[in-house]
Amino acid sequence: MSEPTLDPILATRTHLPRLRPTYRPRARLLERLDAGVERGADVVLAAAPAGSGKSVVLSAWAARRAAFGPVAWLS
Repeated sequence: MSEPTLDPILATRTHLPRLRPTYRPRARLLERLDAGVERGADVVLAAAPAGSGKSVVLSAWAARRAAFGPVAWLS
């Protein structure tokens, strides 16, 4: 039996984007995201103009947080 294939659009909405080798961590933003979780936030919402790096920062943060527990990605 073959594995079901995931719709390409759905795949981009539910999987963390890969970080490029040239990724430069944005420590201040990562710290602010961590602070939200430490205050008890269950959901993180990022709102900024297109091309500002939301997916990159959130992907890096989610990868870091995955060591501490489950992380879900929906864009």
